[in-house]
Amino acid sequence: MANNNRPLKDYAVPSEEEPHSSIASPAVEARNFELKPAL
Repeated sequence: MANNNRPLKDYAVPSEEEPHSSIASPAVEARNFELKPAL
């Protein structure tokens, strides 16, 4: 995090320093859960 003054468009393009995706699915710790249909 040496350069904190990056333009917003630079965050959309992956760099060699940050090759990972910023979007990560949350970990679900529950073993028993139910998805209820909703309108």
